[in-house]
Amino acid sequence: MNKGKPQIILSFIFGILSKVFTYILLLVFANLYAKEELGAALFVISIFHFTLSLSSLGLPYVFVSWLIRKMDIYSVFSFLLALNLALMLLGLSISSSYPWIFPIVLIIPVFYLYHIGHSILISKYKYHLSKLFAVLVVLLCIIFAYLLKNLGRLGIIISYSLSYLIVAVIVLYITRKKTSQILLRLRLRFSALAEYSRKAVFVSLLAISFTFLYWTDSIILGILSTFENVAKYNIAGHMSNIITIIPISLSLFLLNRSAEYDQNPEHKKWSFGVLNRNLRISFAFTLLLAVIINSLLFPLISTFFPKYIGIEVFVMILSTGLVFYSIYNLIYVYLTGKLKPEKAFLPIITAAILNIVLDIILIPIAGLYGIVIATLIAHFIAFAWLVKKMDLTKYYYIYLLIPFIPLSYYLRAYGLILLVIILPLLFCFRLIEKGDIVAISEALEKH
Repeated sequence: MNKGKPQIILSFIFGILSKVFTYILLLVFANLYAKEELGAALFVISIFHFTLSLSSLGLPYVFVSWLIRKMDIYSVFSFLLALNLALMLLGLSISSSYPWIFPIVLIIPVFYLYHIGHSILISKYKYHLSKLFAVLVVLLCIIFAYLLKNLGRLGIIISYSLSYLIVAVIVLYITRKKTSQILLRLRLRFSALAEYSRKAVFVSLLAISFTFLYWTDSIILGILSTFENVAKYNIAGHMSNIITIIPISLSLFLLNRSAEYDQNPEHKKWSFGVLNRNLRISFAFTLLLAVIINSLLFPLISTFFPKYIGIEVFVMILSTGLVFYSIYNLIYVYLTGKLKPEKAFLPIITAAILNIVLDIILIPIAGLYGIVIATLIAHFIAFAWLVKKMDLTKYYYIYLLIPFIPLSYYLRAYGLILLVIILPLLFCFRLIEKGDIVAISEALEKH
């Protein structure tokens, strides 16, 4: 039953490396590119990811579950490949008016194949390798972004596209056996596709909803505000997103385990226990990391992003929302692994729609304050609804601990003292347990 646990540790390590390289990339973007050029490029990249959330249709989550359960992935692969090729052709017609977006349009099918390889690795409990390749993408992007700094927004788009192209080739080579098997069995059975789509449509819509964390907000901000604000929001978003390293590391393990438990009657009774342990570990460490980041926020921004001094409050608000995310995202992944994503549909879709409505209302009035407050409210709604729906109301205790995040922001470096108070409270509210610490220690020893 320890399968996959050492890979969590490796995923965490590679996740840290990914965050380190991401901030180096941000340094390159923030200091070598004008705000308007950076904002324009990030606006296009946001549209790119938002669009692919639709054309990916359940990747990687439902596709991984399909692989584990040995269902008809061949029809699914064929349909999605055709869909992404059609999307590329549409993008090429648009790029005739905006030639600087041509490189990112050209990699649409490459990006799809990259995610297929990514899904194959996850299904074999090799999600640590998928994290390693994510690190490589960012590292290559740093190199290209530095070399192409004189090209402005085109330099960013080329850097992004080349990085994914190179890593996709590596991923496809490593997964060539399974990928070749799929390519040799291309077919289109509409019954299999319909069965897959019933689950995947929910996941795709939920994936689009999750983009209110980043991509959707960037698009709306680019339309209603300025590209300079898009750049500021993205820097603040990346600064806050560092605290998601724990839930993201746990999510792929939970996806595989929930899919396997749902197949094995002997393991079903342990399934909910696995979810609870992952939720406790995810929340506890995300909260602690949020307090540490917000305590050190002012010197971090002034040292590394001097052109963006003033975004600190936005980082604090966004990181508060991401603590709610550390719970409800894992619930969503758990339900997807059990092929019951529809249970998460209404809470997350409602939160996403509310976020968009609030964005449209608040951005013209309050600018960046409006967008981060809208995002915080959306995270809260998704969390509160899903926790109640899954009868996990003991996690409402986190409301008592959330105020420590803004408090650490206002106390600055003295906020680190709050860790001494938070740790006992986590144990008191049973939001972390001795068994969780033992499980982490065992995973470290096995690694």
